[in-house]
Amino acid sequence: GDTETSEIEYNFERDVEKLLKERKSLFIPVLAQGRAQEILYILKNMQEDGRIDGSIPIYLDGDLAHQYTYMYRSKLLDIDEEKLEFLPTNTQKIILTTSGMLDHGPAQLYLPTVITRKNWAIYLTSYCSEGTLGRKLMDNVDEERVMVMGMELKIKAQIFSTSQFSS
Repeated sequence: GDTETSEIEYNFERDVEKLLKERKSLFIPVLAQGRAQEILYILKNMQEDGRIDGSIPIYLDGDLAHQYTYMYRSKLLDIDEEKLEFLPTNTQKIILTTSGMLDHGPAQLYLPTVITRKNWAIYLTSYCSEGTLGRKLMDNVDEERVMVMGMELKIKAQIFSTSQFSS
């Protein structure tokens, strides 16, 4: 990444609360190992604190994310005991999926639907390299159209990002 620790703005929880109050569904591209589980843990805590309605379904997609989540839950990795219970309880919805930079994986399958709907927000949570779709969306939040899987799509979803989960 290209972020110094002092530059990190901890805005994820605030933004998620705001977007859900606006009745947006969230599409959150994530990295499979560590970030997906960390973000699930934050969402679970927000549910427990009453900041997210427990009836809003939260989905995790992506084979690697599923494999690493299994490793976390099976205690195969050296993770703090309190963070092992990170799965949130399950209208609106929150979908976390790989790839974090939007160029591969299930994210590509969701994007044609999600990006063209104004009741969705795309929330980028990882560093996105130059030339990736994630970077294009981060840098050009005022763009009206984007190419996804060979289709030119009109951007109606709101685009947000945070450096909070950068390495």
